[in-house]
Amino acid sequence: MNNPNLNQLIKNVSNQNIQGDWMVIQWIPDISTRECFNLGVAIDANGSKFIKTIDQDNLSRFACMFGEEILDHVKKITKIAELAFTNNIYEISDQIHFDKRGPVRGLNGTSLVEHLFELTVPLGRPKIPSKRIN
Repeated sequence: MNNPNLNQLIKNVSNQNIQGDWMVIQWIPDISTRECFNLGVAIDANGSKFIKTIDQDNLSRFACMFGEEILDHVKKITKIAELAFTNNIYEISDQIHFDKRGPVRGLNGTSLVEHLFELTVPLGRPKIPSKRIN
């Protein structure tokens, strides 16, 4: 019998890198100013899709800039972008943009998208409570 041993199986699994193209999901709230905010990161790896967008806890940062009424709008924009990516629709509107950044490769799509998110979505970084000096 030609059964692979455990070390060979582990080696085969760890050699299967994921390759694809990555993009940043950007939102342009005001077309006249063209100021944009990165809402998330997506990787299209030959049919396998990985996406991470800003979460509910960090949406309050937009309220600081635009007021509370913007929160529902940002939630909807994020959902629309997620659905569009899942369905291979990369041209939605002038306000939602998939900024293609090029090829990417790694061992795991989930950890790769997490890493790229940390690098490119500053408003999605965890809040660090500041210590007040009395």
